[in-house]
Amino acid sequence: MLKYFIALALLAFTVACNQYTNPETTASAQSPARPEPKTQVRDAATAEAQAAAKRFWSLYLTQCGDSYYEYHQDWFSEENQTRPRVHFTQYKHVSFAAVKPRPVTEADRENGYSWRGLAVMNYKLFRTYDSDNGGWGSWIDGSAYEWKMARFKGHWQFGLNVGFTEDITTIDTDSVPPRIYPSSVHQWRRLETRSCGGIPGASEYSEKHAEGREK
Repeated sequence: MLKYFIALALLAFTVACNQYTNPETTASAQSPARPEPKTQVRDAATAEAQAAAKRFWSLYLTQCGDSYYEYHQDWFSEENQTRPRVHFTQYKHVSFAAVKPRPVTEADRENGYSWRGLAVMNYKLFRTYDSDNGGWGSWIDGSAYEWKMARFKGHWQFGLNVGFTEDITTIDTDSVPPRIYPSSVHQWRRLETRSCGGIPGASEYSEKHAEGREK
């Protein structure tokens, strides 16, 4: 009789064990896939911004040898006559830093912005050329050159103050061709760059310094 009760107890224990399910395993199997962590989403957005910044610098600057050149044109009024005035800036010992993200507020998102930050270029020396003076100025110690950048309504834009405001320069790198909205013109126009041959003294400067490095 005792053996009968022991066998019955063992049978009940075995059945109970077979019916038991690990709650952690069940929860894992039934729970939906976890959303991607916000850090990964931010990293992906920053990587896209980095690629956009690289494209911006390649469109905005002209590389000749070991220097990068920036082209400007404004309009100068004198004695009731308005004429164009051309400027170039030459940068040496240039490095392009990682973009610097900035917070995007709820108001930003409602207004069409999905990313904000800074595109950064570091340089150790620079000098400027003014068509009025007809020559290059003296070298000056450099620093960092920062442009505000933003993803605005699906387009990457760069400027001193990103947006459609009359007193700033905005560059839309996603348009075809890339366009610029400068304060001196007050309308969109094609973003103009220059070849090395179109920059005063750039080709000669590059050749001279290349020869110096070879020696």
